[in-house]
Amino acid sequence: MLDEPRNPTPRAPLSPAERATPASIDLIALCRSLPADGHLSPQDLEVLKDWTTRYRDIPLPAQEYISGVVDKALTKQVVTADDRQSVYTALEPALPLQLRKETQEQRLLAELAAAEKDGGPYATISVDFLVAGVHVEGRWRTIQSRVHVGDAVRLIYNPGQLSDGTAMFVVLADGTCIGLVPEEEARTIIQELERGGRVEAVVKKILEDGQFPVPVIGSRVHCIASDDVELKSSVAMPREHRAQRRVSKRALTLAVGLAGLVLVVWALFAR
Repeated sequence: MLDEPRNPTPRAPLSPAERATPASIDLIALCRSLPADGHLSPQDLEVLKDWTTRYRDIPLPAQEYISGVVDKALTKQVVTADDRQSVYTALEPALPLQLRKETQEQRLLAELAAAEKDGGPYATISVDFLVAGVHVEGRWRTIQSRVHVGDAVRLIYNPGQLSDGTAMFVVLADGTCIGLVPEEEARTIIQELERGGRVEAVVKKILEDGQFPVPVIGSRVHCIASDDVELKSSVAMPREHRAQRRVSKRALTLAVGLAGLVLVVWALFAR
């Protein structure tokens, strides 16, 4: 029997429409906790069964599709990569605004524009994410008893493990693990760390209305700016913006080259 997390104080019950958000968060958090092959462990299956019982009558976006994915997962004990991505896309409208891709994309573009305008050697981008794997090893109990909004956390890189979803852990100051950085966000952060960047992270929110308390981590990735490498994030930059950034860099290179040529010609004719 799944051990039920308890809130420290009684809370007013949510309406069915309001419960669509924790239902979506719980399913997305579970999907993003799975290894690359999508295999469901016995504990994952127990959590998914509890999810179906808890949210049986809750209206969700793409209800029929989501129900089909869950039923298939319970039968085959696996959630394919395509299904995991589709679940996120279908349920995204029910997520808190700060976790939606469009919101993160807009913030990323604003941060990149500010960094280019500043022209310094560093840029800072924001990567917010739901902590994955909170249901494993009783991590939710630690979150419930010890984690608070505003707490600093560390993101610990585990080299060579990106393919199985355990490349980056979220740990408290004393080293206690409370979960994982989802693979997509982990890729973004790790590529900048490997280029010499650094990351700072804090607990921005704790979502407590679902099966387990799920922290939302706000990370600030301090990147080494480079003309040769495009800054990336957990959201895909639109093609037209990528093109604009490439064009602006080429324009800058061309302008510098032309200025150099003018100086050379001026020096030759000034003799």
